[in-house]
Amino acid sequence: MTGQRRRLPDSEPRSAPSEGSLSRAESRAREARERGLQEGNAGRPAVGARYIRAGLRQLGWAEHGPHPDARQIHESHHALAARLLMILAVWESERGRTDYGLLLLDQAEKLTAADDRGVLLVQRGLLFTRAGRAGDAVTTLDEAVAVLDGNAAETSNLAAALINRGFTHLAAAHIRRARADFVWCRRIAADEGYDMIAAKALHNLGYCDLLAGDIPAALQLFHAAASAYRLTAPGFLPVLATDKARALLAVGLAGDAASELDSAMASFRRQRLDYDLAEAELARSEAALAAGEPAGARRWAAAAERHFRRRGNDARAHLVAHDVDASEVFHFEGAGQTPGHDPQRADYNSFVSFGDPDGNTWLVQEVSARS
Repeated sequence: MTGQRRRLPDSEPRSAPSEGSLSRAESRAREARERGLQEGNAGRPAVGARYIRAGLRQLGWAEHGPHPDARQIHESHHALAARLLMILAVWESERGRTDYGLLLLDQAEKLTAADDRGVLLVQRGLLFTRAGRAGDAVTTLDEAVAVLDGNAAETSNLAAALINRGFTHLAAAHIRRARADFVWCRRIAADEGYDMIAAKALHNLGYCDLLAGDIPAALQLFHAAASAYRLTAPGFLPVLATDKARALLAVGLAGDAASELDSAMASFRRQRLDYDLAEAELARSEAALAAGEPAGARRWAAAAERHFRRRGNDARAHLVAHDVDASEVFHFEGAGQTPGHDPQRADYNSFVSFGDPDGNTWLVQEVSARS
């Protein structure tokens, strides 16, 4: 019948893309990946995410498309698309969308090549840490380190796994294990010339000293890390300023700490970094309390609670709402303190630690039943 167009059924095959078009799409996606990594690693995750999305679109990905990614994207591009999705997951998490980041990692897993499994585990462990799921984070990062260790082509991802696992140990107040991971990471970074990773290792080693009570050593390492960040990743300087403020608070310099935090928070707001902003607001609450400003302390604590909830860390938000800055749950095994509940959930062997306004540290033990 003339004047009408026959509608093709959904199952009718479409013409396959040419080798030339596939090659051009891959080249553009790789260029977008490099720009996205540069921006995100420099502390600009919102900009980085825009480049990564552009790269994924070159491969045929539709963020909320009706078909699975494996149907949207040509098979020859699956591994590259998986890598891009992993990067996007991390940048989205840094913008406060950790749950969405974990969903993106689930999508990436369906496209991930066997050789990239270690990278996927690193990113998933990082997002578990940010979501307050310490036990899941350590288990995942332990697997990542086991997969990546010894692979000469994956030294940068091994260093990232160690940084992330060390940070998770710090969240559980297990300083010895955290320090070991950061020292190992720093050695890899020095051997391979990873200047930015080396700066992060210095930063986190300083935080270990802060938690151990050696404030002069912490401030010295923070100073060295700041010099390195200025050359490699100035976007991380506000995060460092937040940790420096905690060190200043520990020696009673509440005014200097508040100044560092006010500058850091302004940067976090511009970048929409909810997690970092929440941590800075929590420290700002402590600075206000130390300066004799209880109303200001309550206001900053309430702001931190809102941002922790937006990040998906409801447990931390609940503690902040009740003026408790507590550790993650941990237990003890033969090797010492371990993140997470006791596997058998034995009474008196799962703990949370917290500090009171007088500087005392307390331990709470889990008891599930009483006779």
